[in-house]
Amino acid sequence: MLSHDSALYGGYSSWDEKELSRLGDAACVAAARFLEGKDLSITDIRTALLIIRFSFEAPTQIRSESDRQPRAASTLLDTLEKLSASSTLKEEFSVTRKALKRTARTR
Repeated sequence: MLSHDSALYGGYSSWDEKELSRLGDAACVAAARFLEGKDLSITDIRTALLIIRFSFEAPTQIRSESDRQPRAASTLLDTLEKLSASSTLKEEFSVTRKALKRTARTR
């Protein structure tokens, strides 16, 4: 996926953002696998939300047609939202859900 894990550790570069925007749902599958079974902090959840948003920022640039629909992204979003650490991030979840809905309409 990425040449390094900077996005999953709270930092990212424009290179990360550009790469993620080409991956779509594949990035969310990888993020879900990476995060699975971990005790996530608010920072981890915020970073995952950022990955989801970046992954669907430019839906027409997503390489694989099958990754243009946010199926894994929606599942990851639902899973993250159920975590107790996410209770203070309601607005960020709302922004992310709206971004995914826009993606579904632009397909």
